Amino acid sequence: PILLIGSGGSSGSHLLANMLACYQPFFSGPELNLASHPGLLNPAQTRSLLLTRFERGDNFVVPPTMLSNGSSFPLVWSLILTSMDAYGLKSPEQRLALLEQVHDWADLVQYVTFYAQTMGIADQNGVYIEHSPAAALGMSAALRAYPDLKAIHLTRDPRDAIASMMGRRRLAKAFKGITDQENFEFTARQWAILNACALRASTDAAPTIRLSYETLVTEPDKTMKTLLEKLDIDPDSSPAASPRLLYAFDQSDGWRHDPAGPISTESIGRYKDVLSTEMLAGMRSLQITCPELEIDLPMGELLDDLGY
Repeated sequence: PILLIGSGGSSGSHLLANMLACYQPFFSGPELNLASHPGLLNPAQTRSLLLTRFERGDNFVVPPTMLSNGSSFPLVWSLILTSMDAYGLKSPEQRLALLEQVHDWADLVQYVTFYAQTMGIADQNGVYIEHSPAAALGMSAALRAYPDLKAIHLTRDPRDAIASMMGRRRLAKAFKGITDQENFEFTARQWAILNACALRASTDAAPTIRLSYETLVTEPDKTMKTLLEKLDIDPDSSPAASPRLLYAFDQSDGWRHDPAGPISTESIGRYKDVLSTEMLAGMRSLQITCPELEIDLPMGELLDDLGY
């Protein structure tokens, strides 16, 4: 009982999760990162990864990148079970209880669903929406293991997505002192790696649902109706007045709009205020390399595959 939404980041996944959580049987909450590490889908690794996480260790798929200011930055983040407090995993006793119940990924998903039931957010048919952009990393493994699972690849004009992430990072201490060009290059690479993972997750046997941010905000009613049909939900069903959330989303620094607020098209074209002529001119020629995920291609090739 899980729906994955993978994206390149700053592509509207919070907004989409909020919108879907107004319809039965969906519910959501803060990003839990249940699919940000492919190893979570391997029963032999599941418990090991959980133990490492509970001991405050790191489970990176790709080693962090060193920035020019000396900070290390996870270009491909794989921090599983983030926002644990919102899912009943705040105390050591609660985490021990999870370890006693969880033997594979399906158990982990069921644990979240059961917790939502105890909180009165979902019933026994509840479907959790995992909307972390890093869900793109585990999407292939999840669809191979569970071909009937539903997965959405949410795309956005890369210029706007990259500009949005750059704007948020300008406010973060970890990025203090880096140049706009450095910010642009590693942000573009991050966007490309996540989208490449989501793109190759779709197969004839288990296709993902492709959806664009631009379509979502310019034609929300029509887009949601089409999406609900693809998710095997009655498209004419009436949405609840508010989404079913385990914990309300906070508006992050640098976001122009609250995902719980009214839908707006104002973020379309925001790149014009952020990206320089040089950045735009060099975007397609960036070489995207990530050996750990077997990715090595020019940005232009990915943009063509995504239709941008």
